Amino acid sequence: MGGITSYAPEYHVPNEGSNYEPGKWRDGMTRTIAFDVFPTPKPSRTVARRRIGNPGDVWKHVPRAVAALVLLGGNLVYANTDLFTTQSDFTGWLNSGGGSPSAVGPSGVYDYDGSTINGAGNNPGNSPGSINVGGTSTGGSLGITWGSSVGTFGIVASSPAESYNPAFMAAIDPGSTAAFQAPDFTAGATVVYVGTLTMVYTIPDNEGGNYFEPGIDLAYDGDGYYGTFFPDAGNPVAPGSITYLGTVDGLASFQATVPYQVNAGTLNGFGLGIAYNSNYSPQQPFYVDDIEVGPIPEPTSLSLTALGVLTLWAIYKRKRA
Repeated sequence: MGGITSYAPEYHVPNEGSNYEPGKWRDGMTRTIAFDVFPTPKPSRTVARRRIGNPGDVWKHVPRAVAALVLLGGNLVYANTDLFTTQSDFTGWLNSGGGSPSAVGPSGVYDYDGSTINGAGNNPGNSPGSINVGGTSTGGSLGITWGSSVGTFGIVASSPAESYNPAFMAAIDPGSTAAFQAPDFTAGATVVYVGTLTMVYTIPDNEGGNYFEPGIDLAYDGDGYYGTFFPDAGNPVAPGSITYLGTVDGLASFQATVPYQVNAGTLNGFGLGIAYNSNYSPQQPFYVDDIEVGPIPEPTSLSLTALGVLTLWAIYKRKRA
């Protein structure tokens, strides 16, 4: 407004409602408030303060704030954690096994994000001493070539052991206890948790099929070392999604968003795998990169919080009446 604040002369805020009483606030008290004087300012500058007639006035804004919380809750932004994104991260991954297994390994042919910072799942030597989370290495991806023993459904690639990797376990199952940590080196524990995994992938050559869908496999004590989640409406946690990202390194790129759940239990082993659901029978590799984990909003929790605040507001209003 450009005015300079003064505290003279005195003005009073009238009582709200039809019973107008000059100089009275809603609690019956008389207060002086600051206002802007125009056009002749005083030499000294002061800060005007807005006075509230009754501390309980803030409650009248609660319903509006709660409504905003509920409406915006589904769009809250959460930071994701990289699990696997560099060639070092994808070193030590295993194939599907069997008579004609898939072939897997780190590759520089495709690199979606260009990151050279190792993710939380880094364990290229498949041992505690080789973990180098947050270190630097060459950017790249995981190359996967299908093998006939996989068939149309199976696990085509599996990460190194992660149960004793505290960074990985904290990311994928917050609240869990990593296994075999000093000083006692005993089994750890998983807790119930729901989150989302995302991964970027390319599509291999199609040798006569009509569907291709990659997914995630979580293998640990609590699920009997097998639990697949796919980015479709059949996901047991929540519907997933697939997003087209454009062409990167000459290859059409997609991102799968896959909700998942971890069960509570003893933790001795934990691995993450790439699940394969396709009848393409490809001869050329496809690539997986930028596997990330992030939590998802919990509408139930938001609703309960909103309900609790609204209940308190209703109690307050009843007492005021």
